[in-house]
Amino acid sequence: LHSDAVLTDAVQQQIVAWRARTRGVSVQLVRGNHDRHLPALPSPWGIGETPEGTALGPWILHHEPPEGRQKEEPILCGHLHPTVRLVGAETLRLPCFHVTRHQLMLPAFAAMTNGVVLPQRAHEHAYGIAEDQVIPLW
Repeated sequence: LHSDAVLTDAVQQQIVAWRARTRGVSVQLVRGNHDRHLPALPSPWGIGETPEGTALGPWILHHEPPEGRQKEEPILCGHLHPTVRLVGAETLRLPCFHVTRHQLMLPAFAAMTNGVVLPQRAHEHAYGIAEDQVIPLW
């Protein structure tokens, strides 16, 4: 949620309806640059908040990839909204999960986000999202 302006009644009703459909799934927000300014989330949303740096199993949760890491702990983050560009008969740009030795970066789960096109690098992996499938790309 990038601003208070998007918290219209219609948007709030959509979030409540989505959470009703996903009632058995725990959803936690690690606040970042677009939502630090927002007040507490409405309780009908059923979305909790988790502080940056919290451990979740083996993962350390961050909004964005932390700079200057001293430890090689596994990071789970988002923020950059990774994408890959596939060039063939057509050029496709797909959101992807980006995996390095110590980091899993989540894609954006909204159609309105552009994301950052990531280059293919040795020892890194991208898993593209195409409709309802996750596809290993590199």
